[in-house]
Amino acid sequence: ELFISLKTYKHFNNKERIAYTYSKIGTIYQLQNKNEEAKTFLLNTFMYLKNVSPNEYDLAHYYLIIGNIYTNLSEFKQADNNLHSGLAIAE
Repeated sequence: ELFISLKTYKHFNNKERIAYTYSKIGTIYQLQNKNEEAKTFLLNTFMYLKNVSPNEYDLAHYYLIIGNIYTNLSEFKQADNNLHSGLAIAE
């Protein structure tokens, strides 16, 4: 159903909802330990956020999710950068 939502949001060019949906799909992949797929969806999340102003809670959450994904992939420098970004926004 998330893919149907994604298609609908793309049809209406609702970039914030597209980003949110990509993050949810990425989180599901992360929970399934499919971290490469999760990473792809989270990177799409950030791509769609370039031209919108998400609320800080969501933005911090996105950084923390991708930081955890990078940790799972043993990409520790990227993990550190994203986790710190998320924590800085959350403070």
